[in-house]
Amino acid sequence: MTISSTQTRISYNGNGVTTEFAFPYLFLAAADLELRLVNSVGAVTLLTLNTDYTVTGVGDDNGGEVTLNTAPAVGERLVINRVMNLVQEIDYITGDPFPAQTHERGLDRLTMMVQQNQEELTRTVRIPITSEADAAVIDATKIELVADNIGSVNTVSADIANVNTTATNIANVNTVAGISANVTTVAGIQANVTSVAGNATNINTVATNIANVNTVAGISGSVTTVAGIDSDVTAVAGNAVNITAVAGINADVTAVAGNATNINAVSANATNINAVNSNATNINTVAGIAANVTTVAGISANVTSVAGNATNINTVATNIANVNTVGGISANVTTVAGISADVTTVAADGADIGTVATDIANVNTVSTNIANVNAVAGNATNINAVAADATDIGTVAGLSTEVAALGPISANITTVAGIAADVTAVAGDATDIGTVSSNIANVNTVAGVSANVTTVAGISANVTTVAGISANVTTVAGISASVTTVAGSDTEVVAVGGDLLGSDTIGTVATNIASVNLVASNINTGVIIGIQDYGSVTQAVSSSTDYGSI
Repeated sequence: MTISSTQTRISYNGNGVTTEFAFPYLFLAAADLELRLVNSVGAVTLLTLNTDYTVTGVGDDNGGEVTLNTAPAVGERLVINRVMNLVQEIDYITGDPFPAQTHERGLDRLTMMVQQNQEELTRTVRIPITSEADAAVIDATKIELVADNIGSVNTVSADIANVNTTATNIANVNTVAGISANVTTVAGIQANVTSVAGNATNINTVATNIANVNTVAGISGSVTTVAGIDSDVTAVAGNAVNITAVAGINADVTAVAGNATNINAVSANATNINAVNSNATNINTVAGIAANVTTVAGISANVTSVAGNATNINTVATNIANVNTVGGISANVTTVAGISADVTTVAADGADIGTVATDIANVNTVSTNIANVNAVAGNATNINAVAADATDIGTVAGLSTEVAALGPISANITTVAGIAADVTAVAGDATDIGTVSSNIANVNTVAGVSANVTTVAGISANVTTVAGISANVTTVAGISASVTTVAGSDTEVVAVGGDLLGSDTIGTVATNIASVNLVASNINTGVIIGIQDYGSVTQAVSSSTDYGSI
C-alpha cells in the first residue's frame, strides 16, 4: 500500500476528561510513537510507553490510538509524533522468490524515515537558498546567549517606546546628569527659589537702588536720631522766617551766647526782652546768619520725608544684613527670577531627575544600542519561514527514486538516529528556531550587547521614568547654566527667600524705595548729619522760650 500522507505528528488540547487520542497515520511499532505533555507554562514532559500510556493499531494503514492513564488537564497539550529507528532490517536471500510485500514495507519504512527527517528539518534553523552566507553565521553560542537573556530582551522590547524617548533626549539627560548636584540643590530650596522668583519686582527694586539702601544703612544711627526728633525738625521747618532772622544776627547771637549771665538776667525781665526784640539792629544781626537758617529751610521737604518714613528706615537698618546679602547676589536673583517657571519645573521633578542622573550610564548604554534593541523587538513576523516548507514536504513524498538512494547514506542516517533526542528537542522548538533563523543577524547583534540589554532591562523603571519626564529633562537641560547659577547661590537664595517668606523686609524696602532714595540723597549732601549736629537749635526752636531770648 502506498503512503499518501506526509504528516508524522498530531497534537490535542486537554480538557481534563478525554484519555483516548487517535494517531491517524501508519506506524510499524508501538515504540515508534513518542508522546509529550506540554503544560500551561510551556514545560515539556516526555511520557513513558506502558507506564503513562498504551498503544493500539500497530501496522494499520489507517493508524491507531493511544490511551493515557491520566487525562491531560485544561491548559495542557498532548503532542504525538512518529519517531523511527533509522535502520534497515530486510535481508534478501539470493535465489529466493521476490518478497513483494516485504519489499513494499521496506519502502514504506524508508518513506516514513524520509518524512521523519523532513519534519525535523522543517523545524531547524536554515539559511535561505538564495543566501550567500556561510552556515557558520548561525552562532549557537549567541543564540543561547540571547535565550538566556530573553527576559531582559522582552523587558527592553516592552519598554521600547520609553527607551526610544530617552535615547532621543539623551543629550538633555546627559546635561541634567552633569549638573545633578546643582539640580538637587535647587530642588532642596524650591520654596526659597519660588519666593524669590515671586518677589522679583521688589528684589529688582532694592537691587537697583542698593547704593542708596547701603548709604541709608551706613548712617542708620543718624537716620534714627532724625526720626526721633521729627517734631523738632518740623518745628524748625515751620519757623523758617524767624530762624532766617536769627541767622542774620549770628554775631549778636554769638555774643549773647558768651554772656550767659546777662542773658539769664534779660530772660528774667520779659518787658525789657520785648523791647530788645523790637530792636532792629539786633534783628539785622540775626539776619546776618540767614544762610544757616536758609539751609535748614531748604531741606524741609527732605526732613519731613525722613520723619514720615521713620518706620521703613528703621526696618532697613534692622535688616541691613539681608539687604546687603540681596545686593551682593542681585545678578543671581535676577537670573532666578528670569527662569522662575523652569526652576519651579525642576524643583517639582527633583526626584525623577535625580533618578535619571543616578542611572545615566545605563541610559547612555540603551541609547548607544537602540538600533539593536529595536531589532529584537520586531522579530514577531518571521514565523512564516516554517510554513513556506509545506510544498517541499509534499515533494519528498513523491521522490521514490531519491528515497531508494538513501541506502548508501545509511551511516549518516544512523548518525542522525544516534542524536534523535537532540533532533527531537530542536523539533520541539521549531517555531522559535524559525524566528531565530530569520533574524540571526539581529540575534548575533543582541548577543554582542547582551550585557547592555540586561542592564537596560534592569533599569526599565528608571528608563520609563526618564521617558515620562522627557519634556522636563529637556527644559532643565536648556537652563542648565541657570540651574548651576541658582545652585551656586543657594545660600543667598535661601536668605532672600527666608526674608520674603517671613517678615518680607525686602518688600518693605522696595515699597518705600522712593523714601530710601530721598534719605540717601540727603545723606550724600550732608543734610541729615547737619540736622543731627544742630540738634540744640531744633530743641531751642521747639521750646516755649521766645526767639528773642536766643
